[in-house]
Amino acid sequence: MSFSKISIALAMTVGFTTVAVAGDAKAPGTAKAPAKEAPKKMEMPKPPAEMAEMSKMMLGTWKCTGKAMMDPSKPTEMSDMKSTMKFVSDKKLGGWWVTGTMDSPMFKGTMFVTYDTNAKKFYSVMVDNMGASQTSWSTGMKENKMLWEGDARSSMPGMATMKVRDTHDMTDAKAGYKMVGEMSMDGKTWMKGWEATCKK
Repeated sequence: MSFSKISIALAMTVGFTTVAVAGDAKAPGTAKAPAKEAPKKMEMPKPPAEMAEMSKMMLGTWKCTGKAMMDPSKPTEMSDMKSTMKFVSDKKLGGWWVTGTMDSPMFKGTMFVTYDTNAKKFYSVMVDNMGASQTSWSTGMKENKMLWEGDARSSMPGMATMKVRDTHDMTDAKAGYKMVGEMSMDGKTWMKGWEATCKK
């Protein structure tokens, strides 16, 4: 091999080596990029204080006695009623809901109660073993009374959809937790659907 070819070969080798080294070398004065922060884990919202207050009032087993309208065509005739209500704070739902069950010879139902932090109101959903359901709102306890207003639908003839309002009175704790339920087909004329007094 001639000297010139050897020189060219050496030059090419040195040149490639220099490029490779230059490519591997870090430019002087280049700051190291800061490490990216790990994304923060999303925290689940905690139940509001209003739910804690509601739980204190509702949780437990209640024995209730009262009267209820059984025949819509005879709204003034009320039949005796006895029932048991049990309320618990559902841990599976993060403490956001109080779950209640109502049991009587003629009626069985399940209720869920929570607090809407946006609307600043309590929200209730109830379903029963006769195909009926009810949704209600309340602004909370005022002077030991709580008014619930909403809508209900029923599978009973002549009572498809109606307005409802329930008044819960805890003025006299010794006398018991008094409740009155009213209904209206037009939102103007109201009739009593049931009344009960409950004690733990």
